Amino acid sequence: MRILVVDDNPEALFVVERFLKTLGHEVFSYTDGREALLWLKEARPQVIIADLDMPEMDGYAFVKHVRAYNSYAATPIICITGTTATDEQIGSAGFASILRKPVTLSDVMEAIELVESGLKTAD
Repeated sequence: MRILVVDDNPEALFVVERFLKTLGHEVFSYTDGREALLWLKEARPQVIIADLDMPEMDGYAFVKHVRAYNSYAATPIICITGTTATDEQIGSAGFASILRKPVTLSDVMEAIELVESGLKTAD
């Protein structure tokens, strides 16, 4: 699966990237939401994982921008966060699932499996 990951924390980004690659996914990593949007069409992700608390463009704004592209309106976006935002706040912003930092390999596996099952039922 092609997965785009956006997190302004390089260490957290590296950990998630390694987990995803271990699971056999093709990963496109960015530390800036604006940069990720520039490469969105090139990466053609099937799933996006985005940090909530980022400078310049936070996860809420990032989701709004992604959803503005018709071809990505239904792409599952998983929130990764260390904030105290509630599940309701995150879900109402358009995220399909939530990963709370620090994440483990099993957390990432579970989140991916959840969105994969949704993708299969949408086919």
